[in-house]
Amino acid sequence: MDAPTEDSVSAAIDVFGLPVVLKTRKLAYDGRGNYVIESRDQIHTAFQALGGSELYVEKFVRHQDPCMTIPQIYLQATDYR
Repeated sequence: MDAPTEDSVSAAIDVFGLPVVLKTRKLAYDGRGNYVIESRDQIHTAFQALGGSELYVEKFVRHQDPCMTIPQIYLQATDYR
């Protein structure tokens, strides 16, 4: 959900419940450009921390046993001309 203002973050919390994560649309990866909001009191701090530029909100889901699978494709360079 787009979050151009602090009020829109509050509206997203009304929809998703807490916790939510506020994210930047650009340069957000590996935890950078993300701020987990666990109470409404943190909205202003989160907004200021991320600079208020092109932000959006998602429901934050805690994982008990986080794991990641990275598929890899091995290609053989074969010339079929």
